[in-house]
Amino acid sequence: MKIFINQDTKKFVTSEKFNATVQRFDFKRGDTTRVQIGYVQDNKLIELDGGYTIVFGIKEAGKYDGDYVVYESASFVYNPATGFYEGEPNFNTTELNDLLGADDGDDTNDIPFVDCLFEIAWNDDYGISSSSTSTARIAHDVNKGNEGIPTGANPSYSVIGHTHPDYQTAIDAIEARDWVAIPVNTYASSAPPSNYPIGRFYTMRVDAFIGGGYPREYGVLYTDTRSARNSSFVFQVYKETDGRIYTRTGITSGDTWEPWQQTITAENGTISDDLELSGTNYTAPNIDSTAPTSLVTRADLGLNTVLVQTAADLSGVLDSTKVYKLDGIIDMGSQSITVPTTGLSIIGDTFDVSGLVSSEDAYTMFVSESIAIGSGNLLMKDLKITTNGAGSKVYELYDATGFNAVELLRVNYIECTSLGDLYDYRQGLEDGSGRFGGSPSLTLHGIWLGGFRITTSIVRSLAGTMTEPLFKEGTAFQMNSRFLTDINCDLPTLAALTDFQATNFPNPGTVQFQGCEITRDGTYDASDSNITPNLSFGDLSSYWKNNNGLPNTYVGGTTLIISEATTVVSVIDDWYALNGNYLGSGLEHFTASADGKLTHTGSTPREFEVTASLAIESGSNDVCQIRLNKWDDSASAMTPLDYTIQTRVINNLQGGRDMAYFTLATGIVLDENDYVILEVRNRTATNNATAELSSFFRIQER
Repeated sequence: MKIFINQDTKKFVTSEKFNATVQRFDFKRGDTTRVQIGYVQDNKLIELDGGYTIVFGIKEAGKYDGDYVVYESASFVYNPATGFYEGEPNFNTTELNDLLGADDGDDTNDIPFVDCLFEIAWNDDYGISSSSTSTARIAHDVNKGNEGIPTGANPSYSVIGHTHPDYQTAIDAIEARDWVAIPVNTYASSAPPSNYPIGRFYTMRVDAFIGGGYPREYGVLYTDTRSARNSSFVFQVYKETDGRIYTRTGITSGDTWEPWQQTITAENGTISDDLELSGTNYTAPNIDSTAPTSLVTRADLGLNTVLVQTAADLSGVLDSTKVYKLDGIIDMGSQSITVPTTGLSIIGDTFDVSGLVSSEDAYTMFVSESIAIGSGNLLMKDLKITTNGAGSKVYELYDATGFNAVELLRVNYIECTSLGDLYDYRQGLEDGSGRFGGSPSLTLHGIWLGGFRITTSIVRSLAGTMTEPLFKEGTAFQMNSRFLTDINCDLPTLAALTDFQATNFPNPGTVQFQGCEITRDGTYDASDSNITPNLSFGDLSSYWKNNNGLPNTYVGGTTLIISEATTVVSVIDDWYALNGNYLGSGLEHFTASADGKLTHTGSTPREFEVTASLAIESGSNDVCQIRLNKWDDSASAMTPLDYTIQTRVINNLQGGRDMAYFTLATGIVLDENDYVILEVRNRTATNNATAELSSFFRIQER
């Protein structure tokens, strides 16, 4: 067990690279556990100064002044080859046994585990130090070495694919999915010798492949006399009364019988010794629920999982109707995985214990059969991927139809030289993904009819030499729906988050950075233009919200009168556009014109607040009104917003201009290419109106 202690905080942490606090350690009673203690500073292991003593101590919960239940000091020695202090605490102590009720001959007081106080102390040239206090959960052991051996039942297992213990010797990992039906032909009178030793399961080739069908009755079960080798060739199978199966290639007394390993399968949880052979071809019969003695195969039972134990299990033409389950970490070497046009599904147990790795140079892990043929969906979960050879990458995939997806659930990329290239897929999805180390740049090419969502994703410890962006614009790249992420990413010095351009996203508001945490070398700087060198938070394609380390988008804008112009009032009670020379500012998804229009160029959001502050000169004591008028682009018509009307009397100001002051705060709905303007009317006279300098109105999303 490796235990890491942060030398600065004295807390237990997950590793020298990651400083997440560890709250509990799990041990097993009765074990002598090899423990490696690593002291961490600045993301690397360090050696204690001078002479040192390490104390590994565990006490009963709540008894800080009590005696140890587990203690070790003398055996901890520094190993310069590993950088750890290594020792072997003993978890078989009288004190610990008393807590667990172990080895006292009384089953009534046994408990499954006990949570204890755990601390590591040490001294070196700087004095005495100790770790934070954590929890040690010590589990009660099951195998103590003094138990009685249970009496075996027959059969012992009732699970598909298990082998009966009577036939355990020399099994070559045969699985139920490999079985095929074998034709039943003539009987022969010859019998094998009694008690012939059990041998290996094997196959024989006639004019087709003969696999391990499970025969039914005692005696010679079938004879195959086809002439693939010669006209006299005979292949027989015999089942002895003790259940052993034998084969031979002749029926004369001098012919030798060879053992054939038997494997047991089950249906509905019960092992059957009465499975029958049927048919005359080398294909498995269909399962009939009313005939439980039919030959059982993995495919017939609907077990659509293929266990992947070596790279060979992912070679050649893969079956899109199956789920490929990784049995541990699979070293792919130089072998690529061809994703069929009908798709591929790969799963693991967790990304700690399951994965696909290769250290080969110039290697690509996932490929299409060809550019023209392409690939279908690629669906993966609970695994890690490493391609760390020079010039290697994870993907070189071309969508066969333009309607497929690459979707990942809890997949980590570890030390990848590159993530490679995806062409013309409809959509991508990452949920719970991670990128750790390496230069994991992913390039998107062609037209993506859908979008790409990366959520609950983390990026850490990338190579300091990485210069490519994490997400890169490829050839003729266009995404018609949204690129959405809430990624938590620490970029190295020279790399960008993305080099996407606004033109890659033809629909407004579809680059959505929402809730992101972005740092560079551990430092937040939302003004760092190299994070997204070709995109701005104010671009029409951008809609960035609630970010830390990135700017945010505030849809709206302000237009301000920078020079006055008279609005001529020819008719009492008629509405006129409020003249002036306007200048827009803070425009995001809006444009401003010199005649006072604010135009919404986006599509989302639609609901806005409008505020205005106006000073208008007109005739003394005249009653004047202002309002907003909206151009509805979908109706190609102006739509007066009479609910925004405000009325004021022009003040008779001594020694100055006669003015009225208007303030407006209201709501409005604007769709794409709708705009609003200010209007004014005089209800009592035909005196003209003039808006003073710095009068303005503002639109902002609710």
